[in-house]
Amino acid sequence: MAIPLIAVVIVCFLITSWAWLFTGDDKHGARSTAPDPTSVADGTPVGGGVVAQSDSPAPTGATPRAGGTVSGTASGSPAPSASSSAPAPGQPGASSGATQPPGVPAQPPGVPPPATAPGATPVGTPRASEAQPGEIAVLVDRFATSGYIDVVNPTDRPLKSWKLTVTVSGSRFTVFRADGNGGLTARYGTTVATATSTRPLQPHEELTLYFELKDPVTNATCDFSGVSCRF
Repeated sequence: MAIPLIAVVIVCFLITSWAWLFTGDDKHGARSTAPDPTSVADGTPVGGGVVAQSDSPAPTGATPRAGGTVSGTASGSPAPSASSSAPAPGQPGASSGATQPPGVPAQPPGVPPPATAPGATPVGTPRASEAQPGEIAVLVDRFATSGYIDVVNPTDRPLKSWKLTVTVSGSRFTVFRADGNGGLTARYGTTVATATSTRPLQPHEELTLYFELKDPVTNATCDFSGVSCRF
C-alpha cells in the first residue's frame, strides 16, 4: 500500500523540527560557558587560573629591586641610620662611654660627686681641741639656805680654764667651798661668791661646790665664763 504524501511531509517536518530544537540547545549552552568580561575584571577564575584585578597596584615595599633584597619598608621611607638615631654629646640620653658600677646610683648631669662620704668630717675643717664654756653643765641643788653646785664636763675634750660667779640679793654667804675637789679655788664675800679652776676640767669630770646662806635669797644670778646659768 502506498504511503500517502501528506504522511511523508509530516514526518519530515517533525524530524526537521526535532533536529532544530536540539541544535539550538547546544548553541545556548556554548554561549553560557563563554568568559564574562566582568568576571575577568573581578578576578574570577577563568580557564582554571586567576586573573588579577587591573586597578590594584602591586605593593611597592615588598618587591625586590634588581640586585637587592626585599627591604620591607614602604617606598619613600628611608631606613633609620645610626647617625640619625644616636643623640649628640651633651644632649639627654648621650653616654660619655663610662660604665656605671652595679648598685651605685647614677649621678645627675651637672652635679659634681660628693667629696666625702655622708656623715664624715669634711677635709680641711678644723675641730676644736678644747671644750667651750657653753658645753659645760652647771647644776644647782639649792635648799632654803644651803645647797650644792656641780660643774660637769660631758664632752671628750678638756676645758682649759673657767670661772664661776654667783651673786645673791636679800641674803649673804656664810660658806662657799670646794667640797672634796682639788685644783679648785673658792672665795666669797657678802653677796658675791666665785670659784676658779687652777687646772683644766678634764673630759667627763665633775667638780662640786658647797654653799650656805644667812637667809633665803630673794634674787640670784649665775655666770659661767660668760654663759648664764641658774642658781
